Amino acid sequence: MSRYRPEEHASLAAFLRQHRPLPPAAHPHVEDALMAQIEAMPHPVTAKKPWLRGAIAATLAAVASATLLWVWLGQTRSQDQLVLTATEREELERFILSSLSDPGADESLPLDVLN
Repeated sequence: MSRYRPEEHASLAAFLRQHRPLPPAAHPHVEDALMAQIEAMPHPVTAKKPWLRGAIAATLAAVASATLLWVWLGQTRSQDQLVLTATEREELERFILSSLSDPGADESLPLDVLN
């Protein structure tokens, strides 16, 4: 494929500019006549589907209720009580009492709490 060289096609470009076709003159009422013909055509009537709105509403209601149930179950699981043995409860009470009486004493923490 050869490269485009404008000097080789200068005569062709001049010829095309000289013999450029002129567009036809516009008729003043063509647009109005066209719009009148379009308005006179019968418009297709789309069938209304009342069941579609009901189906969409039912789907949205099911999704919303499932989401609420999922959130509620997640919250109740996160609120489960921690079951402590008697020894763990006593150790926790001692730690709380010692931290309230001496707030700067971090060495009173049990080793398993520090890790």
